Amino acid sequence: MLSQVFQIILVLAFSVAADAAAPIPIQKLSLSRHFNITGARTILERDQARARHLKARTSKSGTILTNPIQEPVSNQDVIYTASIGVGVPPTYYNLIVDTGSSNTWIGANKSYSSKTGTKTSNKVSVTYGSGSFSGTEWIDTVKITSGLVIPKQSIGVASQSTGFSPFDGILG
Repeated sequence: MLSQVFQIILVLAFSVAADAAAPIPIQKLSLSRHFNITGARTILERDQARARHLKARTSKSGTILTNPIQEPVSNQDVIYTASIGVGVPPTYYNLIVDTGSSNTWIGANKSYSSKTGTKTSNKVSVTYGSGSFSGTEWIDTVKITSGLVIPKQSIGVASQSTGFSPFDGILG
């Protein structure tokens, strides 16, 4: 009897989990590519660093070695941005797409403007390799695409930021 009850519970649990895991239609986010070129010297230095890394990974016969080399990987030459809506109706911000960041924030160059946002009592502050921001947390609707709208999303609203011109913040 107990095993039958357990089996029924498992079947119900899996059926609920299957409904919750229904596939979300694929959404396409339009990205813009910006070249982060500050001068010929930085381009040369970055290319020389990539060449040293590739040379260290190549044997004398020209084959790529499979042993890992501890080398930080970064691509600072290209920045991808997306136009993201915040609020209802949305105000659009040009945000840097940063897959390594856990924070989404706005207000670096365009002020936060929303009638649907709710300010929390939390302060936010993040320092990056190329800049920083500090401000307050707000809860508002974030529109990634027409089919991907996130209600009650936590976002940072910058009161101070450095190093992000001409972009409005980060989509993390």
